[in-house]
Amino acid sequence: MIAPLDWGLGHASRCIPLIYDYLQKNNNVIVGGTKETNDLIVGEFPELRYVEIPGYAIEYDFSDGNEKSQLPVIVKQIPKILKAIKREHLWLKEFASKQPLDLIISDNRYGMWHKDIESIFITHQLFLQTPWRFVDFHRFILHLTRNFNSIWIPDFKDTVNNLSGDLSHKKPLPSARFKFIGPLSRFSINHTAKTVNPAYDYIAIASGPKEQREMFAQKIIEKAQVNKSEKGILVLGEIHSKDELSKPLPNLEIYNHLPANEFKIKLLQSRKVIAACGYSTIMDLFVLDKLKDAELFPVKGQTEQEYLYSHLQKYFYKND
Repeated sequence: MIAPLDWGLGHASRCIPLIYDYLQKNNNVIVGGTKETNDLIVGEFPELRYVEIPGYAIEYDFSDGNEKSQLPVIVKQIPKILKAIKREHLWLKEFASKQPLDLIISDNRYGMWHKDIESIFITHQLFLQTPWRFVDFHRFILHLTRNFNSIWIPDFKDTVNNLSGDLSHKKPLPSARFKFIGPLSRFSINHTAKTVNPAYDYIAIASGPKEQREMFAQKIIEKAQVNKSEKGILVLGEIHSKDELSKPLPNLEIYNHLPANEFKIKLLQSRKVIAACGYSTIMDLFVLDKLKDAELFPVKGQTEQEYLYSHLQKYFYKND
């Protein structure tokens, strides 16, 4: 079973290469997640068995636009998150009593472990970036992951040339349970040639919570209305939506969602990528050698993205 968290679609998209690898080795794979995360994966693997697991349902506060820090908002929801962790663990025990499993891979779902089944946890955030130095979140994460047999970190082991920086390399990790497995990207399993002639000036990718995606999309549409000489693409990140914009722009192609191979082609055809600085996006662009062509921005108030932005500026653009 492979079970990604429902905190954005990045957790689900980076499970796609793992699913592909296990299928290539003739394993049976069950995907567990919310309807939205399952629907992202079913577009790539329609033949698999999918089961719905209640998500964490994290809420955000965008009452002040994108300016407010979301960290206090999320911290207040810790009791709700802990209840969700307990709920999914009980769900797994019940499911495993009826469906034999050999391996469980959990992408940031802390309750998806079983004492009698090898359980693997995937995360790139072992050292959370917060302004509260007096709170040891690293120790808290170690406590939450203590029952997993292995912790897989989707990054390079190199302490200098890596994608996640201090999020996973801040201090030596305590045991052999922690393994760096390299970046995970859905685009790594598609074999489209890297040499593609540019057809677009930019591709803009909306990600994150719905309110955040909508604010980003509106800014891109306004950009296209002003600068009509540039041809662009906007991917809304709306898997379930079938609504089309009432006034499409001649210089902006808009898609609710793109399958991985088509998405890959559009990215390679674009001179510039505009996107939030989420970790799954960073891994995708790295695999496609598009990080240098990216105009990444951190969503204000999201400490992970703010740190990743500064890390990329330091290590990947230091010679520019």
